[in-house]
Amino acid sequence: TLVPKKIITTHNTIYDEQTYHPEPRVTSILSSHYKPEFIVNMKKTNKIMFVDYTDLKNLKMTEIETEHFLHDDEFDSTKHYFIITANQRGKIAMIDTKKKAD
Repeated sequence: TLVPKKIITTHNTIYDEQTYHPEPRVTSILSSHYKPEFIVNMKKTNKIMFVDYTDLKNLKMTEIETEHFLHDDEFDSTKHYFIITANQRGKIAMIDTKKKAD
């Protein structure tokens, strides 16, 4: 369905500046290959959110901190690692999605 099951705010502070950002953009939503979970990359907040959709009426969300300015992302060829680049910083973030699923 395209009808929202739950609406959450993305209001947050910009990582380095500690200034309020009223509406950080979601740059991507991908599905884990190992468990019923979406991986959500939120720009400018240095956060990635994991949304467990096992129970659609009670979505469970977990945030992890990452590098600032993340925007280009993809899975590696094995679908094991989720890789996000932070071009303005010359860094990448890599998440082991299989280990997280255990």
